[in-house]
This record gives sequence, structure tokens and C-alpha cells, in this order.
Amino acid sequence: MTLYEDALVIATLAENAAVKGHVIVQPKKPVKYLRELSEEDCAHLFTVASYTAAILFQGLQAEGTNIICNEDEEQLTIHVVARRKDDGLNFQWEPKELDEGTMNDTFERVKDKSFYVGKKKPEPVKEEKPKGPVEEAEDEENYLIQQLLRIP
Repeated sequence: MTLYEDALVIATLAENAAVKGHVIVQPKKPVKYLRELSEEDCAHLFTVASYTAAILFQGLQAEGTNIICNEDEEQLTIHVVARRKDDGLNFQWEPKELDEGTMNDTFERVKDKSFYVGKKKPEPVKEEKPKGPVEEAEDEENYLIQQLLRIP
């Protein structure tokens, strides 16, 4: 049963549901991995999953939700699962303690990249050619138009 559909994404009730309120969200185009989606399509996919979780809270009075991305199937799938106390599902894993060397290595490898979380990476700086009077006038006009658009 289809709950939501647009040009990019479809959300359906899971046929082999883990619990009442198990929804599957998938991109319409056949992809196996998140990396195959554009940033915009990936953001849209997870936005639909997030809204799906919200409707499970509202419609089923879920006490929580799990959003699980599955790249192991033939099609990339996001499972949104409504949760209730004592629902019998167990998504627990045993945490492992990492030694200090492994922790430091991991930190060093990801710390500089974490700056971009939630931000777009800056475009590479292009060398600018000297501008003539026409280009300067175009820039000034664009600046003025941009400022006008910002006025409420």
C-alpha cells in the first residue's frame, strides 16, 4: 500500500512488516547505494523518511522510531519502523572499547572532514581575469538585485 509518492521517492507499508507501522521508503530510480544518488536526491529521500517517522508518531502514537538504511538489497531501501515499549524488536549491539591509538587515528582521519557536516563544500577558487567595465557593471547590477530580493 502506497503512503506517499512523488517523482523521486515512494513510501509503502512493508509487506513483511517487523511491527505495525513498518514503512519502506525507496528512490524510484534503481540504485543500490546512497553514493549513486545526487546530494539533492539523497536529501529528499531522507526528508521523506523523516516525515514518515513523524506521521508514525501522529497516526499510530508511536513512542519512537528507527530509521534504517539498507544497502544490502537489490534496491536501496530505508526502513522506518514505529517503536513501542516491549515491541519485541532488538536493534541492540554490544559496544566495543577501542584502544587509544585506534581512537586517535580515527579522530585524525575524520576531524577535518567533519567541518562540512551540514554544509556544502566550497567551490574551488578560480583565478579571476581582470574585469572590464561591462563585467563590473553586470556585477554591480547583480549585487543590487540580490539586495532588493532580500528586502521583506
